[in-house]
Amino acid sequence: MNRNDHFSSKAARIATEEKLLELAAIKPATVAGALLQNPEIFRELGNELATAILLSLIDRGQAEALRQLLGRKAIGRRKSELLAELLLRYSFR
Repeated sequence: MNRNDHFSSKAARIATEEKLLELAAIKPATVAGALLQNPEIFRELGNELATAILLSLIDRGQAEALRQLLGRKAIGRRKSELLAELLLRYSFR
């Protein structure tokens, strides 16, 4: 992979992540549904972006969908721990 391909790939990934975060605020049910159908999307996100998306979805009433995602155990141990922690904090608000 040459240098230009690397930068193009990274730019495309950043643009996709930004769009996902934007959609989480605008259409939370759509994003939650996409994560349920394709948990690998969530598994591949960085922790900071995953946290931002989760908080956005929780604030917009998608906690139950996120609990379902947690129950599927397809997102990996680290992301499961992150999601469980945020859902636990949400339940005590």
